Amino acid sequence: MPMNERINFDKYLKELQEQGYEILNISGLKFAHKRNMGIRLKEKDLIQYVQKKEPEPQIKQPDTTRNTNNSNKELQNQKKETTPQQEKKEDKDKDKDKDKKEKEEKKEKKEKKEKNETKQIKKLVIKENFSEKRRTYSNNHQNTKNDTHEESSPVETEENIEPITLKEQYYTPLENWVENDLDENSLPKREIECNEISENELDIKITPSKAQEEQGDSGAHINIKKNEEKETLNADIGPINETPLNYEYFYQLLKTAKRNGIETISFDDIKTKEFATGLLAAALTLNLELENAPKGIDITTQYAKSLPKKVQNKLRSYNQKNGMTIKGKKIRETTNQIRKRKPPKPNSHTSNSMNNPQIIPSQIEYGD
Repeated sequence: MPMNERINFDKYLKELQEQGYEILNISGLKFAHKRNMGIRLKEKDLIQYVQKKEPEPQIKQPDTTRNTNNSNKELQNQKKETTPQQEKKEDKDKDKDKDKKEKEEKKEKKEKKEKNETKQIKKLVIKENFSEKRRTYSNNHQNTKNDTHEESSPVETEENIEPITLKEQYYTPLENWVENDLDENSLPKREIECNEISENELDIKITPSKAQEEQGDSGAHINIKKNEEKETLNADIGPINETPLNYEYFYQLLKTAKRNGIETISFDDIKTKEFATGLLAAALTLNLELENAPKGIDITTQYAKSLPKKVQNKLRSYNQKNGMTIKGKKIRETTNQIRKRKPPKPNSHTSNSMNNPQIIPSQIEYGD
């Protein structure tokens, strides 16, 4: 097999296992394979992650031919002793046991499915993980301008129905995004780690590389907690540095939530304009229902201008629908009263009409 040929990681992993290697560090091997542009690793690099299996020592088996011959004769004698009626009865008992087992398995699957559907959490409550240091907006701050952020409703498959852990639901998709979002050197732009506090609580930290941070990447600290009594999922999210949280983090979290059955995003204790703008933009892009959301958003801010054009248009349409200006303020009608003026005299000079222009009645004011 050519060493310089690119190979899919799963195929490479299978190939190593077939060659008798024991994988010691699968995540390290995966990262090294990706860093090597998908080419097989050299032997000196490979030994860091795998170990050659030693052949098992062959043990001489005792000669059991005589014993087996004797046991076969005994079985044949037993078969001769059993009547055809007994054989039929045994077959029927086996069939009954098999049918009973299949019915129990079907019943168990059905109960699991019903339990998962009744406890399906459909609301995500977002709270801003806030610090006074994070109020300023830098011109270096760059939201990912990806105009392809459009999301359709997820297709429900058997995988969605079967109950899975909170870590599999939320950390695994975010980990896949981080591993596949690469820089110009084909290296991940960020690192991700997870602390599984309990089966109902996760703590996730996403740290950007130095180059990525210099470009304005805020990183993210996300705490996800399931509240089964209220049938809600609570998420505290904030940046790990002094930059306002990037839109990309809002989008990836909400996209993951939607694929796990979330239908409504509830705004809770939002303190900064940038946070409200990013969260609302992601929710509108993913066509999620809103609860306690602001009626209008100032789309003239530096943060809003850094969003993808299609996302900006979503915010603009949202403001118009709620009767708000581009600065997120209520459109107000001026209180100027209509002033009646006497009609001009028949022989009045045209210059008089120029000096006394008609006063326009009430005007619509579109804010500052």
